[in-house]
Formats: sequence, C-alpha cells, structure tokens
Amino acid sequence: MLHKSDLNRSSSDNRDMEHKVDLIASLIESLEESRTRHNESQRIAKLGHWSLDIVNNNLQWSDEVFLIFSTDPESFPATYEGFLDLIHPEDRDMVNHTYTESLKTRRPYAIDHRLLLPDGSIKWVSERCETEFSEDGSPLRSIGTVNDITERKNAELKMQRMAHYDQLTDLPNRFMFFDRLEQGLIRASRNMQNIAVLFLDLDGFKQINDSRGHQAGDLLLKQVAERLHSCLREMDTVARIGGDEFAIILADITNQTGVSSVAEKIIRALARSFSVQGTDLNIGVSIGISTFPEHGNRGDMLLSRADAAMYQVKRNGKNGYMFHAQSDEPTE
Repeated sequence: MLHKSDLNRSSSDNRDMEHKVDLIASLIESLEESRTRHNESQRIAKLGHWSLDIVNNNLQWSDEVFLIFSTDPESFPATYEGFLDLIHPEDRDMVNHTYTESLKTRRPYAIDHRLLLPDGSIKWVSERCETEFSEDGSPLRSIGTVNDITERKNAELKMQRMAHYDQLTDLPNRFMFFDRLEQGLIRASRNMQNIAVLFLDLDGFKQINDSRGHQAGDLLLKQVAERLHSCLREMDTVARIGGDEFAIILADITNQTGVSSVAEKIIRALARSFSVQGTDLNIGVSIGISTFPEHGNRGDMLLSRADAAMYQVKRNGKNGYMFHAQSDEPTE
C-alpha cells in the first residue's frame, strides 16, 4: 500500500523530470537558434569557417564555405586535394606553397586568391589559417576562415584599370605608356636591343569633332584605336596620350627600315574611310619617330623628340612620318 508521502514524492519526481525535459528542450531550441543566427551572420558577411584534420586528411566546411565555393556537400571530396582542385589553376601553386610553408614555419597566414567555379566563373576569397601542433612539432589540425571578397576585388581591379587605361578607347593611358616604356628601356639596355617611339597626331580630327560633335569624334577615336592596334605586334604598345594624340612603343627593332614600314602601314590604315553615324569620314595622321639608344635613353626624352619630329611633319604638309633630326622633308 502506497503512503501519502510516497505519492507526494512520486509527484515531485515527475515534476522534476518534466522540468528537466523542458530545460533540455529549451537548451536545444536555444542552441538551434544560436546556430541559425551564426549561419545567418556568416551568410551576410560571406564568411565561412573550416578545419582540416591533417593526420586523417579530413576537411570540414561550414555551410557558408560550400555556398562560397558553389559546391555540393554530398559530392565534394572532403580532403585537402579536393580543396586545391577548386582553386584557379593560376593560383593553385601559390596557395599550396603558402600552406605548406606555414606548416614548416609554424606560423599562421592570410592570402587572397581566386576560385574557378564549376560554371566557369571566378570568385575572389580571402583565406586565413593557423595550425595546431603536437609537442614534437607535428602538425595536427588546421583551422581557418574563408571570406568572399569578389565585389571588393572587382572594384579594386576596376579602379586600377581606370588609373591605367583610357576609358574611351580602352588603350593604355599616358601613365601606363611611360611605365611600359621604362620597363622596355630596361630590357632593351640589358639585352642590347633597340626601341622606337612613335608620336601620332590625327590630321583633320578637330574639324570633324567641331562640325559633327563630340559623340561622332569619340566614335571615330575608338575606330582609330582599333586600326592602330591591328597594325602592331603583340609585343608592341599603343596608348592614347590625350585628345587625338597617340603614342606607340615598337619593341626589339632591328633597323629604321622596319620602323618605316610600320609607320607607312599606319598611314595606309587610317587613310581608309571611317563609317561614323552612317557617314564616311576621312582623316590623316602625322607621325614623329625617335629610337633608343640613338635619340635618347629616357622615356620622356624619346617621347619629346618624337613629338618634335611629328610637328615638323605638320609644318611640312601633314599625313606622313619623320625620324628625329632627319631632313625637314617628311617621307610619305
């Protein structure tokens, strides 16, 4: 027979059990909410975390890392090699070298690199990593984060391009021209090669720009840039210096005859009519030429002397070319 005290004790035990069950359920719910908020925070920040069991070569990614890599968790081989396969081929050796060096030096690292996604698109990520070591110095586990920085990186690359390229023609601008010229002079001096610098000014462009408007002028300049590019080798550079002025670097030339051939080719290319807004337009071009080392050993000196030769062509009738310090009569 149960006494009243036993019934009370049983009832109290049941209430304690219910309370514990409720407490556990509340803790589980709280953990789930915390995990959901954590995942949501990572999604918003485009930041994921990972860990690599080095001993067993077992790689674990958070949900956000799979989203960043556009990879299916079910099909992904969860190994270090599987991770490397998703890196852009041009960055793969750099990333692998950085990681292996960090294991040797036992230092954390941070690195930016590209991913080549299954659809062929490219993402930029910033990766941070540190590794845990055993007492004897053997690497045990690497942990780290991956942050999608594609938007930031694309903005940086766009700003860099705007600083180095002409926005209308997409040719290198004056700054980039001098940078390439200085690099070319260093190589030419080291390898005992010659370089030619051509300074071009369009004949008749101002009249077209004034009479037909800046839009027509811009369209004409874009077509001029395309024709100039088609006249050159891959190793050469054509840049828009400003307005209707262009400059060209001819690398590794052997003699003035070859340079003259290029100048004549440019004159013929620009002599053909341009179709702009349904109208055929015609222009010419005056070209001044200087060469390294004959006419100078600095970029600014070579461009200045090519510019002076170009103005001599203008004075002598336009639409031709002339080398620095040659006869006043232009060759046409």
